[in-house]
Amino acid sequence: MAHQLGSSKKNGFTLIEALVALVVLSIALLGIAAMQLQALKSSGEAYQRSLASLIAVDVQERVWAASAEVLGECDAVLSGDFISVVNGVWGGGGDHDGEYAGQETLPGLSIAVTQSSCVFEVDLSWGGGRFFGEDDENVFSYSFMLPGND
Repeated sequence: MAHQLGSSKKNGFTLIEALVALVVLSIALLGIAAMQLQALKSSGEAYQRSLASLIAVDVQERVWAASAEVLGECDAVLSGDFISVVNGVWGGGGDHDGEYAGQETLPGLSIAVTQSSCVFEVDLSWGGGRFFGEDDENVFSYSFMLPGND
């Protein structure tokens, strides 16, 4: 039997090839993990924005109800303890900060309602802090107009 010089067979992978494949796979998995973390963060922020929108619409409905009580006089809507009632419902300050019916809403929630004639502006602000020491303040503004005496 004669040996041929160019006919050696190569079976399987070398150690270097396996390590390179492992490094490539590790980098891909790290990218997927970072993408998953970003998706989780965005989901939490979207939830908070949706909840802020819900609270702003609730304030609008309460303004409508208060407007009916004062017979559509826009300037009389925010008189009295309107804001303290809203904050009491949604937990904007006080003993139940950021709670509604015992459930957490937005941490550090603050609600401000301003008015110019029959145009109302609802400003909500709350703390971030859900991910890795973030302490950003989130702000949501909502404007609406009531029909009435301008």
